[in-house]
Amino acid sequence: MIWATDNDDHGEEMYSVRLRQPLVVEGVLREDAEHLPARIAHEIFTQQEINSLLTNNNK
Repeated sequence: MIWATDNDDHGEEMYSVRLRQPLVVEGVLREDAEHLPARIAHEIFTQQEINSLLTNNNK
């Protein structure tokens, strides 16, 4: 999970949920699964879990 690079397009802070391995979907290489609003992430994950998810993506 990373901060979405297109936050300005959504009107709120978003995370981009990344796939472990890129995947071809309808002929397009995809690296992200979906956007997750930060407000929802903070409802379902602790701050420690969010930090861990963000840190794991940078490895």
